Amino acid sequence: DPVGLELRCETVLGADAGRMAISRADGMVYAGVDLGVGALTLPGLVSTQLFLVNPASPGGPVYDLDVVPGADQSVVVGSRSLFNNSSWLGTYDNGTPRTNVAAFFTTGMAIEFGNDPALFYCQQFNSSGFQRFTNNAQGVSLIDSDTSILPTGTALDLKWDGNSRLYSSVGNVIYAPTRTLAGTIAGIPAASKVCYDPASSRLLF
Repeated sequence: DPVGLELRCETVLGADAGRMAISRADGMVYAGVDLGVGALTLPGLVSTQLFLVNPASPGGPVYDLDVVPGADQSVVVGSRSLFNNSSWLGTYDNGTPRTNVAAFFTTGMAIEFGNDPALFYCQQFNSSGFQRFTNNAQGVSLIDSDTSILPTGTALDLKWDGNSRLYSSVGNVIYAPTRTLAGTIAGIPAASKVCYDPASSRLLF
C-alpha cells in the first residue's frame, strides 16, 4: 500500500527480479528475472509466464522491457548475452518470440512505447543513441537513430506522458512526433529514475 506503506500481498516473480513493466490496462506485470522474464496477472498476482530470452544465447539477463499497448500478453524485451554485451531486442507473445529480432552491441538500453502499439522508442547506452522501431506481427525493425537528442554512453530511463512527449531521467524532454528536444529539466542528480503520473500531470524524479 503506497499510502500506508503496509504489505498487502506477496508473491514470487522469479529469482533476482529486476526491471519491471506494467501493462496500460493494469492487467499484467512483467519483470526481468534470473535468465528470463516472469509475468503475473493483476490484481490477483497469479504467475502466468516464465520464459527465457535471447534467441542466440538463451538465458541472458534483461536490460529493459515494456508491454505492448492494448496487448497485455505481448512484451518487448531488450537483453544481452551471458558472456558479453551482445544484445537483442524482440517481441514475445505469451513467451513465444516473434521472428524479427534486432541485434547489436550495447551496455544497456531503455525501452518505451507511446500510444501506438506498432512503434516504440529505445535509447541505447552506446553510440547508437535514440532509436525508433516498428513492432508488427513479424517482430521489430529499426526505423532510424539519432545521437543528438540524448547523451550517449549514459544510463537513463524513458517515460511516456500519454500524449506526445518522452521524459528522460537525465532531464531531456523529447517531442516524439518530430524527434526533437522539447526542453530540459535542470538539477536532476545522476542515476535518477523518472516516473510520469498522468492523473496529476506530475513528473517525479
